[in-house]
Amino acid sequence: MKRKSWLLVIVCIVFSVVNLMRNPKEESSAANTPSATYVALGDSIAAGYGLEGYQEGVGVKAPATSYQAILTKKLNAISVNDAITGITSDMLLEALNAGNYDKELLEATYVTISIGANDILTVFQEELCSVLGSNGVVGQELLANFQQSFQGKSFGEIATLLENIQKCFNNNEKLFAEAERFHDKLGTIVKLVRQKAPNADIYVNNIYNPYDGIDNPLLPLGKMAEPYIRTLNEAFNKYFQDYTLIDVYSIFKNTVYVNANFSLFHLDQLNLDPHPNENGHKVIAALCESAIKNNVPKAVHLSRATAGKGKIKVKIKTDEKSDGLQIRCVNLNDDKNEVIVNTNKKGYTVKSDELKKGQTYKVTVYSYRQQGERKVFSKCSNVILVKVK
Repeated sequence: MKRKSWLLVIVCIVFSVVNLMRNPKEESSAANTPSATYVALGDSIAAGYGLEGYQEGVGVKAPATSYQAILTKKLNAISVNDAITGITSDMLLEALNAGNYDKELLEATYVTISIGANDILTVFQEELCSVLGSNGVVGQELLANFQQSFQGKSFGEIATLLENIQKCFNNNEKLFAEAERFHDKLGTIVKLVRQKAPNADIYVNNIYNPYDGIDNPLLPLGKMAEPYIRTLNEAFNKYFQDYTLIDVYSIFKNTVYVNANFSLFHLDQLNLDPHPNENGHKVIAALCESAIKNNVPKAVHLSRATAGKGKIKVKIKTDEKSDGLQIRCVNLNDDKNEVIVNTNKKGYTVKSDELKKGQTYKVTVYSYRQQGERKVFSKCSNVILVKVK
């Protein structure tokens, strides 16, 4: 007896020493190992254009203050940056059909898509060029030409130019046509991403008005852009299946979230940049994180579990609106002896030849939501042990 006691003491001492010798950095590293893969598809908004650390190109690391990088950290995920500055829905469709993103999408846990704004931005720039007579130059050159158009002109000449710009963008048929064409393209994009990322949750940003609130009486940019933005966003209401909408439009009704700034009295400080600033990216990241958390159903309560001959009867309490419930019965003495059933009923009897007489089973329940071919499960319910008769 004494010998056994001494052996037990020695075992305890060895176990303690081994624990003390563990490298805390290794444990911390294991705890921080990414558990998911996050793929960011889309345009310059997703790429973090204009932020410190921004680099152009597919696969480069997104800026630390971009919503992509913030969300990656929150999700403890591996990030794949497939966002491309200037990409339109046609270009994204072409890349998807070419299989450019197949590998990462197949492995994806989460996918975000930011697309559509460039579809009308290209037309907008072309139309503005025609008014300014700037020979089709775009981007920063177009901005410079816009500023120069006002220099050395009288107030009356400036007023006439601004009036011509307003006329150009009032019920512009080209802009409406391009915004409406986006509808079917969005549906195809979501369908392709769902096919290529069968196990992923998909989140799609709608389009915000970057000039909301910038409504100088002589050039009401926000009001001018609004009809076309709304037409674009009708697509997200039309094709809402297979993804979760991130409503950036509603929350961005405040110009503090974008870089744009416009004043006729300070044309040297003119900034028509429609991209989100750091605060805007924080807001988008928070919206995505909240949507991801809400996509995970709440845990249910297992009210009762009783055993009979070759069966286990369960009673489940839940107010959760999920796609189904999964009951798991695991043999305490043999975890390979497991019976799993899916149901929509709160009261259910599990019947199976695998339920062995005289064996005790651990009964748990999970609610789940169906995401394509993948089930997103809640946390485990409480546990009830039952012995099969």
